[in-house]
Amino acid sequence: MQAKRKLTALLLSLCMVLSVLPTAVFAADDPLVGGSQETDPYEPQMIDKIELEVDAPAEGKPADFSIQSQESDPYTVNDVYWSKCADEGDENTLVSMSADDSFEKGWYRLVLYVYMDFNYAATEDIAVSLVGAQPERLVVDRELESTVVVDAWFAIDPPEKQEITRLAFDEIPVPAAGIDFGQAEDTIEKQVAQAHDEQVKIYSADYYEWSLDSYDDYHVWNTVYSGDEYDGSLAYGVRMLLYAQTGWYFGDTPPEVTVNGEKAKVISLDPYRIEVFMQFGDIVVDYIYLDSEIWPLDGQEIRMEPDNFTVGDDTLGAPAKSLFTIKDARMLIKPEGRGDWRDLTAEDTHFSTENDYTFYAEVEAADGVVFAQDAGGTIRADKDATVTVSPDGKSATLFHEIVLRVYRKAYARTTRYDNDPMFEGMDMTDWETKDHKSVPLTMNAPEPGVTIEDPTFGTPDGKEVIEGMNVEFYWYEVPYVGSQKPISYFAETFEAGKTYMLKISFVSFWSRSYYVPPDFDIEYVVDQDGNILNYARKDSITIDEHDRDLFFWFTVGEVGEPEVVEQIDITGPEDLVGLLGQETDRLSSEQLSNFKLSSDAFVIDNGVWFYSSGSSSNFLRLDLRVNSGYRFKLPQRQALSYNGDSSNITYYSDSNEFDDFVVYIFPSDAEPHTHIYSEEWSSDENNHWHACECGAKADTAAHTYGEWSVTKEATETETGSRERTCTVCDYMQTETIPVIEHEHSYSEEWSSDENNHWHACECGAKADTAAHTYGEWSVTKEATETETGSKERTCTVCAYVQTEAIPAAGTGEPTDSTDPTDSSDSQGQQDPSGDTGSPQTGDSSNMMLWISLMLASCGGVLGMLLYRRKKAAAGK
Repeated sequence: MQAKRKLTALLLSLCMVLSVLPTAVFAADDPLVGGSQETDPYEPQMIDKIELEVDAPAEGKPADFSIQSQESDPYTVNDVYWSKCADEGDENTLVSMSADDSFEKGWYRLVLYVYMDFNYAATEDIAVSLVGAQPERLVVDRELESTVVVDAWFAIDPPEKQEITRLAFDEIPVPAAGIDFGQAEDTIEKQVAQAHDEQVKIYSADYYEWSLDSYDDYHVWNTVYSGDEYDGSLAYGVRMLLYAQTGWYFGDTPPEVTVNGEKAKVISLDPYRIEVFMQFGDIVVDYIYLDSEIWPLDGQEIRMEPDNFTVGDDTLGAPAKSLFTIKDARMLIKPEGRGDWRDLTAEDTHFSTENDYTFYAEVEAADGVVFAQDAGGTIRADKDATVTVSPDGKSATLFHEIVLRVYRKAYARTTRYDNDPMFEGMDMTDWETKDHKSVPLTMNAPEPGVTIEDPTFGTPDGKEVIEGMNVEFYWYEVPYVGSQKPISYFAETFEAGKTYMLKISFVSFWSRSYYVPPDFDIEYVVDQDGNILNYARKDSITIDEHDRDLFFWFTVGEVGEPEVVEQIDITGPEDLVGLLGQETDRLSSEQLSNFKLSSDAFVIDNGVWFYSSGSSSNFLRLDLRVNSGYRFKLPQRQALSYNGDSSNITYYSDSNEFDDFVVYIFPSDAEPHTHIYSEEWSSDENNHWHACECGAKADTAAHTYGEWSVTKEATETETGSRERTCTVCDYMQTETIPVIEHEHSYSEEWSSDENNHWHACECGAKADTAAHTYGEWSVTKEATETETGSKERTCTVCAYVQTEAIPAAGTGEPTDSTDPTDSSDSQGQQDPSGDTGSPQTGDSSNMMLWISLMLASCGGVLGMLLYRRKKAAAGK
């Protein structure tokens, strides 16, 4: 009896285990955690003071361009600029000085660019001492940790300051038939010099026309070029940029300015610079554009400043401020999207996706300008505002009835997948869907011979999904840890003794209302087996709220500090003209092969021959790059020679990078080259600069962009485009707008087939799919002994009608219903498949196996018990 009970208990336990096995399959391990170490962090020696000897300026003395640091100092002076200016603090250049110029009475500005040596950095509050000179004012700007800019102003018996209150310019050419706009601009410069040379110096004069923009959407101020012809149907204007001469300044109240006896407009003003615009003819503004420095980013602090709103000169042209003035502009809030719009208060400290935000502005047209009654407009947004124009066209209001998109933080979320085949192809539920500001990275271990491949987000047994950002990976071989100069763009495997940089670019889907959080980061790095990987160094650059780059440096095997290139010796032909010709051109590979280097520590990356007929300043530019494990010195301390001669070779540098170097080589009969920089800006996709004809650059700086302007809206099937313009050099950047992610819009009407009903989207997607829920059968035709009848019933949800034949009374044979899958009889019995129309959850692909095993086990228990009872009864 005791054995029977034990056997029964064992079988019942087996049955219970089998009944819970399916749910155990869904158990998962905890995610992998850990941390990567930075083995070679950037820890420079900090410099808190710079001392430089300067020969103090005095009347009749030449300008000192020999300012330099001591050989033992961990910094050098790279550039020295002297210029004449209007007053202390004036950053405008009246006259650029050279070594041949001597000081006169007046104000002078000295600008020094000081570069830190390798692995040295300037403190934020670095002090500068100019030994031997006492400037009236000294300003120190640490542009980068490695670059310090020094501004100093010196006075040599300057005149008393006088305010400029009135300027009158006569005989300014008025646009008319036959005008040569290039000559007209030259005439303006002469007229200004004759009329007010003592008070102001003209920097530039430019004509503009009021015409359609490049997309023929609305009118803007377009630049008129020298060869353009006059169009009598257009209004014109001329813009003059004027600098105050030494001893003069502009007060807080704009001076009275007349052009040909008519009042001109002062569209910008500071103490030593004024921007004047004279309009010829009346104009109608058909589009009002305002820029805003503020935009709602979820979680960001709200900072409302007085200059948050400006006239959009990037969109309407440089003289846009001549069109209208902003009388009022502000952001409005609707807390939690409810109630009326109101102004922001001190309690509204941070933006939130829970609230609605919009812009409101009032503008007033300038003299000679009216707003079109049907004018459009916007305040930074890519959607038009509602514009209301006064009856006289002299004022207008802009209001964005459509709320501004609050950009959400892009983030990472984790999904986890099991390797069990029963889950293959399933859409697994998110393991974790909270906003993550860091994400693990899985990559091939940087070991000799290992293939270089793009990493993946997440750990090997999981997957990180990035929401709201596009991510690109780039692998480069670089010469040393911290360098961003690629030696190779296409390395296939890791090599021992070399350094590699992984660049990760995050670009948000701004069209889907996301931005890249400034603290978004890589949490740790693992290899394909889940082992933690260390990296040598890590860095990041935040370009703007939509663009952020991360950099990781990995070393393979033993890699030490880069070896210094002590000497750059180049040998090549003496007759450069004979080899390279009499035209400016880039050197071919064959031509470059004529130049040999003294060391394999560096190579020639590129070469350009600059030639001008009759010029004595022809020269060859060679771009050098170090190889793996090497670095250059600071440019001023790098020893150079060409064919053993150091007098015909010099360096060019606009930065203190140690992984590349530019040299200029002059023909033996050429005079040393003196840089003459153009007043016009040159540019590429990253920076703008003033260029010398030799290729040298000055005032290099990154572009400062205005707001994006959408040129083509993105749709669900086509990408769009947008553009923005640098406010300094007018370089235009264009960008593709990704295809808009489709948002389902389900019809309120039900769609159906013989089995189910659902709400349909026009794209074909379905929602709320469910089996029909039928009412009672209704006989539509009675059956007879010889003829079948018919009946029907209607789904109570979607009104789908199901019909079925009623067999003739004499045959007794059932007939098929019009729904071949429905086997319910008129009493409402269920389909034999067991489908009740209720939605199912989970995966039942192997459920029948578990049910069969459970039933078999229970059946075995019951069979055994019946057998024992029958045997016991027979024994009685």
